[in-house]
Amino acid sequence: MSGKHTDADDDSPFPEDPSDTRTAIMKATFKALCKHGYADLTIKRISEEFPMSKSLLYHHYDGKDELLLEFLGYLLERSEEQDFPVTTEDDPEARLYSFIEHTTTMSEKAQKSSFRNALVEMRAQAAHDENYRTHFTRTRVHLVEHLTEILVEGIEVGVFREDITPDSVAEFLVTVAHGSKFDQATTDDPILEMTHAEVERYIESCLLRTP
Repeated sequence: MSGKHTDADDDSPFPEDPSDTRTAIMKATFKALCKHGYADLTIKRISEEFPMSKSLLYHHYDGKDELLLEFLGYLLERSEEQDFPVTTEDDPEARLYSFIEHTTTMSEKAQKSSFRNALVEMRAQAAHDENYRTHFTRTRVHLVEHLTEILVEGIEVGVFREDITPDSVAEFLVTVAHGSKFDQATTDDPILEMTHAEVERYIESCLLRTP
């Protein structure tokens, strides 16, 4: 799954002119990952996107996986999770629907996202690499905790039913979200529209408090 750079990848989470070396390295990694995908990525190709001394990369990182793991950690530290949208909504119901919209729909931009495809490639490494497994476990925990907070808040303000178990519901929704992301990156199956509709039906029938 080697990636080709597309306009969708220009929506970078990094500043145009990073002010520190680490951010510049992370931005170079992002750009190279979008262009080449995980399988064809090398330190040399990352260095081609790096505006500073190339020796910095070779001095600090033994290989691409060491650099990619730091890159993934960098995104997680800054809440730049690709699986969780940034929203200004305060209402728990709106925030939950925003998550579902972001993770179970196939927008034109998502179809073109080489970065999303590269994330799926890196996630696959977790099947046999303990370091990648540790990172993606942390990512999942982060998402589940975030969704659990939304659900608990929704129960407290009377939006969601009091008899639901927030952490179990959050685990279920994150599982659906990750499955949707994987299918978006690896298939042309239009089933995502059905998945989105079914998840919305689940929210309406099982989570929302009836008037």
